[in-house]
Amino acid sequence: MQRDTDGRGRSRRQTLISAVLSSLWEVLSGVLILWLRGRLFPHGGTWSIVLLVLALLDFFIIIPILVTARQRLNEIAGGEEDEARHY
Repeated sequence: MQRDTDGRGRSRRQTLISAVLSSLWEVLSGVLILWLRGRLFPHGGTWSIVLLVLALLDFFIIIPILVTARQRLNEIAGGEEDEARHY
């Protein structure tokens, strides 16, 4: 019996698009925060450090996004989504 690969392909594509767009959003927001930090606080200070920490958090959020996307792709490849449809 032939398996339905269209559903898997669509889920895989949606997962990749979601991971890429989420990562891009985090990069852009981190860059924006760094730009604001340079424009508003060119000489440093407490708020400059706070903005730097926020920008770094934005960049580090990309790691869990990619890990979760990889796990989801493994679930799709393993057919867990197809098995769950039977219940």
